[in-house]
Amino acid sequence: MIINYVATDFASLQSAIAAIDSKTSGDYRLFINADVVEGADPWAINLHTGVTLTIDGTGHALDGANAHRGLFVYSGAVTIQNLTIRNMVATGGAGGEGAGGGAGLGGGLFVANDVADGAASAADVVLDNVVFAHDSAIGGAGGGGTNGGGGGLGG
Repeated sequence: MIINYVATDFASLQSAIAAIDSKTSGDYRLFINADVVEGADPWAINLHTGVTLTIDGTGHALDGANAHRGLFVYSGAVTIQNLTIRNMVATGGAGGEGAGGGAGLGGGLFVANDVADGAASAADVVLDNVVFAHDSAIGGAGGGGTNGGGGGLGG
């Protein structure tokens, strides 16, 4: 049996992701039935082994408002379909004194593959009819000082 959730705004999207993340088995569908503008970074999708999720955008968009990152799939089997992911920004953290900034990874979608606790499986994402538009990943600012170096620059 497939259990359905519906998101029509950012709060209902966050609520659905949190609810599905808490499940230990089953097949779930999350229908996005309106364009959703993010008010913060969305919750990471962190599914337990034995849980599957299909996110169906039903032709709508998930919009990061040029301030928030896109979907972050930490673990589990996820299909994303019929969705536009736009205006997302993943920004790396600033570096400390003399250190480089962190990488900005996965502007529109980040798929992780590092699951150590055994409760979850590595992320496996299938995309079908997904459009990425105006998304970016920006490295964080380097820290001050004289000991830091950029990638490939030495120091």
